[in-house]
Amino acid sequence: MNILDDEYLHIKNNTLDGIDTCGLLKIKLRVRCNGDAAQVLDRAKEVMLTLLSCTKGKCFQYIKWTNALPSWFVQCCGRELSSDELEEYLSKWRLLSPEEQEKMENEQDWSLDDWLYWLEPEQRTWYWWSSNRLNDDLFELVIVVRDWPTAIGSLEWLLKASGANDVALV
Repeated sequence: MNILDDEYLHIKNNTLDGIDTCGLLKIKLRVRCNGDAAQVLDRAKEVMLTLLSCTKGKCFQYIKWTNALPSWFVQCCGRELSSDELEEYLSKWRLLSPEEQEKMENEQDWSLDDWLYWLEPEQRTWYWWSSNRLNDDLFELVIVVRDWPTAIGSLEWLLKASGANDVALV
């Protein structure tokens, strides 16, 4: 088994703590929703299970992701920016304070290609470990990572596209 096979089983079976992480660090996130935590969690799992199923034994780059992933997720993703639009965005971004830059980044929808880049096996920095719905507004998600801090923006985008209002480290 490899980490991606393990991840599939963790998502599918919601494997809980007590299983060896093989030296990976556990990071807990609290995901705030608007009364639909079960649906948000199910949607995020749907995307990840689809992604992991499609890539099993296949080359990541040759999959037609707009057909493979759930249509609601594809529609939530932002469009690709042209080089002029990207330059304009970066020009504005560079003038902002670090706090304002973070706010601007959080308000920007991820394009499908940008999101997929960070989910390529060579780029992955986090893996789903377990989830636990606390109530209708809140669930916790445990991920495992090789190092901390690490890039989890792709996970945050997945959760927000799935309907989450906020994602925070616990």
